[in-house]
Amino acid sequence: MNDGSLTVLAVAQLGVLAGLILFPIAAYAMYRTVRYVLSLPDGRRGRAREMLRIWAKRIAVAIGVVVIVSYGLDVRQRLRAGNCQREASPQESGPYMAEMCLLPARGSVLLRLYSRTTGALLVERMYEDPEPRLIWTRDEVIYDTAATDGKGSVSLPPTWLDRLRAKLP
Repeated sequence: MNDGSLTVLAVAQLGVLAGLILFPIAAYAMYRTVRYVLSLPDGRRGRAREMLRIWAKRIAVAIGVVVIVSYGLDVRQRLRAGNCQREASPQESGPYMAEMCLLPARGSVLLRLYSRTTGALLVERMYEDPEPRLIWTRDEVIYDTAATDGKGSVSLPPTWLDRLRAKLP
């Protein structure tokens, strides 16, 4: 097993452990909520609305935590990229430099597209490919030939959204 497989296994075990701990807590909290709402015949509708607002906040916080943890693990994996190879774009594609780095997860690749004139990072994408290679055209660079719906390519010049995402850690 390589380091990437161990990381995925550890995350999976952590997820199962968190589920075993959080499920009984959530079930008890739901029981308490129903008990509170039904405690008295008068004002049930108001108590139900109050608990609905509280649960909406709890769910929003839980979703936020999951997104932040997932993004943090993604950043951690990108920081461990190594064995990088650079490839300059042909003249007709524009002044770009592509860098492909292998990630610890097996078969995963980090593609970074830079401006050759300024050296600024323009695009950063992660994808899975056991044998990464680039195909340069006049309007795009294709990095994943197996992808569908245009998800395996970057338009040239990169979109403002690609440039914005590249600035995030």
